[in-house]
Amino acid sequence: MEYSYIAVEGNIGVGKTTLASLISENINRKLVLEEFEDNYFLPLFYKNKGAYAFHTEVSFLIKRYEQLLHIKKHGEKIIADYYFMKTLVFAKNNLTDPEFKLFSKLYYNLKDSLPKPDLVVYLKRSPKSLLNNIGKRGRSFEMEITAKYLNQINKAYNFYIENEKSNFRIVSINVEKLDFLNNPKQLEVILDRLEDRYPIGLTVIDI
Repeated sequence: MEYSYIAVEGNIGVGKTTLASLISENINRKLVLEEFEDNYFLPLFYKNKGAYAFHTEVSFLIKRYEQLLHIKKHGEKIIADYYFMKTLVFAKNNLTDPEFKLFSKLYYNLKDSLPKPDLVVYLKRSPKSLLNNIGKRGRSFEMEITAKYLNQINKAYNFYIENEKSNFRIVSINVEKLDFLNNPKQLEVILDRLEDRYPIGLTVIDI
């Protein structure tokens, strides 16, 4: 596979980690997963967003920065279940305007020192489908997530994907009716499509 750094992106419960893990297994690429378990503030955020949003987003910002900077220093070929832009997507949705202005300064001061994905694979599902997946994996703190919140995050992703598409190769896949974990043929099609050479911009593909 030609791409040295592939980032799988999308909303909570869309299947990022599952797909990134399967791609890693099939192409023998180093897997980089987001370490959300270390974020002390995340469970508190879902119970009281107003009180803990800024703490949560700054914690994610620092952790993602440290993880991706480590990858850059070692020059490894990777498949990751997130890209640093995710930090801005969630912060824009979750923070107040004054908090977001401060957060944005931190973000833009850090992002240029990080590696840029050769390909972003953007997965899409409806809020109903996302909630179903969230329920299946059974993380207690995620039980507070609502369809309204997931719809807001979907809109935030769509906004940033549209505004950043001139800077990245982005492949968008609607996985609403796919089960690539249990359907090897679907996974094979996705892997075959990732062999293609995509132009800079947004490409929508059907599986």
